[in-house]
Amino acid sequence: MDGGLRRQLNLWWLSDPEDVVYVSSDRVAVLEEPPWGGIRVLDVSQSGGGKQVVGEGFVSLTYPRTAAFGAEGLAHDPGTGTYYVAQEKHPKSIIAVREDGWQLLIDGDVAFNSVGDLAAINYIPGLKQFLVLSQESSRVLKTTLDGQVLQYLDVEGPYAEGLHMMSDGLTLIVVGEVRRGGGGGEK
Repeated sequence: MDGGLRRQLNLWWLSDPEDVVYVSSDRVAVLEEPPWGGIRVLDVSQSGGGKQVVGEGFVSLTYPRTAAFGAEGLAHDPGTGTYYVAQEKHPKSIIAVREDGWQLLIDGDVAFNSVGDLAAINYIPGLKQFLVLSQESSRVLKTTLDGQVLQYLDVEGPYAEGLHMMSDGLTLIVVGEVRRGGGGGEK
C-alpha cells in the first residue's frame, strides 16, 4: 500500500484526541477523552479546515469511568448515526453514543475477559459486527454487537493502537506507535 500526506490540519484546540473515524464526505469524528472531551464532528473540506461543525459537532461523553483510563477507540455506524466508543479498562466496555445520550452496549470485563484492555474498535456495517483491538494482549477480537466473541487474531509487534477493516473485507490494517527510550511510556 502506497500513501502520502495529502493535507495537514492544525487542531491545536483539541486537548486529548484518541481516535478518528470517517463520517461522510468532508466530515470526520474525533474522539477526545473526557472530562473535557467527547465526540467532535469536524469539517475537513478545504473551506472547513478542521473546524467543529456548528450545531451538530459535539456529543459529550458523560458515562461512568475511572479517571486514569478513558475512551480509546471510536467507530461509526453510517446507517443509524450511532457512534461506538471503546472504554480502555476499569471498566472495559463498549458504549453506544447518540446525540440523545449513551447506552452500555457490552460489558467488556465479562465479554472480553481474554484481553487486558480495549485500544480500538471498528464497526463492520455489512456484518453488524465489531473488531476490537487490545494493545496489552496484542489481539483483535471479532464480536457480535452483544459481545459474543466469534474469532480472534493475535497480532505481531508491540503497541498496537488502531485498526481498520478495508471495504474488501479481507484486508485488516493494524497501526502501532513507536516508543523511544526502552518503552517507558514515551510516545
